[in-house]
This record gives sequence, structure tokens and C-alpha cells, in this order.
Amino acid sequence: MRYLIYFKPSNEISGLILRQKNILVPSSGLHSTVAYGDFDERQETSIIDDISKIEYAPFTVKTLDYADFGDEALVLTLTRPEELQELHVRCILALEKNADDKQTFDDVTLKYALRNYRPHITISRSHLGFEKTNRNLLDLEMEVSRFYLAKKDKGPWENICEFNP
Repeated sequence: MRYLIYFKPSNEISGLILRQKNILVPSSGLHSTVAYGDFDERQETSIIDDISKIEYAPFTVKTLDYADFGDEALVLTLTRPEELQELHVRCILALEKNADDKQTFDDVTLKYALRNYRPHITISRSHLGFEKTNRNLLDLEMEVSRFYLAKKDKGPWENICEFNP
């Protein structure tokens, strides 16, 4: 089972994204990944418990620029304030405690997390036809005051929990 810890863009930013031309919203919806991993579903209660113990204060992120992510996805890059980096690290540590396959978890963590963590909002499953000179989505600030846990097996993403400071 894949688990995803994420925060949502503000209503203002979400609305602006959805009004853009040539946007194919990802199946996971508009979100910014804080951490993720594959776990046995029997670990779910422990994962929720460990994440719910994370203390954090609301923080602000700012949209920076557009970037291609992988072969097709289009993302809106975000600043990485210290508070977000700290939340990311704490979530990684909480997930790591529940990993059955530590080597695979460590491989994913080394590739995408910690120093390699690049916060972004995936805004489209395709970058084709999107005009990156469009400045409407850049230099916008939003407060992050809550984050979420979702899971997915073969079907759509299912939200499990919401976490507040």
C-alpha cells in the first residue's frame, strides 16, 4: 500500500491553477508531497500514531517557477522554509520506523528526500500545451497549517487523516 503525506495548496492558488489552459489535474489531486512510502497496511495505525505526534507550527511557502517533473508532469516549485524541511524530516523519520523493507525505504529517501527534497505542487499530468511564460501562478504565498495522510492500492487515493498543529 502506498502512503502519502501532503499538504494542499490554498483555495486561491488551487482556483488559479484550475483556471489555466491545458491542465490535466493528477489523480491524487492538487497537492504538495511532504513524504511517502510503501508499507504493509497492518502498519497503518502505527503510522497514524507516529505522525500525529509530530509537533509543528504553521508556516508560509511561496510559489517560485514551473518545472517538468519526470517525462510528462508539470509542477509549480515552492520555497523550502526551514519549518517545511523540519516537517519533512520528522515525517520521514515517522515513516522509517514503520518500514518493513528498510533498504528500499532508504533508497527512495536518498533519491527524493532529505537534502534532495524539492517541494512543489504537481499541477498537471502533462506539460504539453502549457505556457510557462504565464506568470499568474508565480510569487504567490500561502500558509500551510495542516497536512494529510492518504493511501492508495489499486484504486483512487483515499484520505485517511488530517493533522493540525
